[in-house]
Amino acid sequence: MKIIYFLLLALLYSCSSTETEKVKPAKKEKIKKPLTEKEKKWRNYYEGYVDSENTEGSAKEDSEESNSPRELSIVHQNTAKEIPAPPFLMYGCQGECCGILKSNLIKDTLTLKKYPFFASEVIGKVEKGDVASSITHFIKILEPKTTIYNENEVKVLHYVSEGSYLFFDGKNFIIDAPQKILVDDPVVEEWVKINHKGLSGWTQSIGDPMDPESPLDLRWCG
Repeated sequence: MKIIYFLLLALLYSCSSTETEKVKPAKKEKIKKPLTEKEKKWRNYYEGYVDSENTEGSAKEDSEESNSPRELSIVHQNTAKEIPAPPFLMYGCQGECCGILKSNLIKDTLTLKKYPFFASEVIGKVEKGDVASSITHFIKILEPKTTIYNENEVKVLHYVSEGSYLFFDGKNFIIDAPQKILVDDPVVEEWVKINHKGLSGWTQSIGDPMDPESPLDLRWCG
C-alpha cells in the first residue's frame, strides 16, 4: 500500500509541475535600444562599419556639400584637357540664338547672388535702365550622362542647339548631332554673370529673345 501511495504522490506532483510549466510566462526579449548618432559615428570610426542607413547619410552629406554655395571651376572648352567633378561651369548657353545681346542694357530690375546657387546669399541688384559693363552666359553642369558615341564611351555635358550636344571623350570636346542619344539629357542650370559698377553677381533671369519683357536686351538671330 505504501508503494501505491508514493506512486500516486509522484504522479500528482508530475501533473502539477507540467501545469506550472504551461502557464509560465514567456521570457521577454530585451529590446535593443537604437544607437544615437554619436554612437553610430564612433562605431563606424572604430569598427569600419558601413550599413545602408550610414551610406544614405553619407550620400546626403555629399549632396549637401556639393550644393553649398561657393566659387566653381570654369572649364574652357577650347583649352581644357579634363573636366572636374560636378558641379562646374562652362561658357555659353543652350538653344538656338541663345545669349546674343543687342546691348548690355538691363531692361528690368534683377537681384544678383554671390554664387551660382539657389541658396546663395543676395549681394545686390541691377536696376532697370542700368548698362552693365559685362554680361556673360554660363551653363552649370550638375550631372553629365555617359553614353556611347562612335563606339567610344563619352560624357554628354549639355545640349548646344539644332539637335547637337557637347561631348567629352576623356581628352577632347566634341560637338555633334548624333541620330540617337542613349541616355537622358544631362542635368544642367543656366546662369548669367553680370558686372556693374563694382558689383559682380549671378542671376538665372535670362529671358527669351522673343519675349519683349525679357530683363536682358537679347536679340533673335533669325
